[in-house]
Amino acid sequence: LITNARRGSIAAMGSHIALIGMSYKPNSHVLDDSQSVALLNLLYKYKFKVKWFDPLVRAEAIPQAPKVNAFVDCIKDAGVVVALHPTLYGHTAQEIDEAVLPGGGFVDVWRLCKPSWFKQAKYFPFGNVKAI
Repeated sequence: LITNARRGSIAAMGSHIALIGMSYKPNSHVLDDSQSVALLNLLYKYKFKVKWFDPLVRAEAIPQAPKVNAFVDCIKDAGVVVALHPTLYGHTAQEIDEAVLPGGGFVDVWRLCKPSWFKQAKYFPFGNVKAI
């Protein structure tokens, strides 16, 4: 993700990366051993703009990047959306497809969606990282 974003093969430079789901597991506010926070820190290290959404995690718990209080505001104009929990919080793939920047991508860690659901965004199911 980071290598290809830096090369410009996905529209992440100049926009933001939206991380959806930050706790160490769904339906929890606990951040101990959270891979989502580890990813956020890595993206932050490489100077990417990151926004995140998780309805159960307080903004103060992750001060290094802004929490967005609404799912749709987090994904709007994102270069990349990364679903880190097995839910889209009541939203659809079509909403994501329409919200990301042209040429942007959706990284689906849980394979929640089908590639055919995306018309604008590039779809990257987890396990197919070379496609990114």
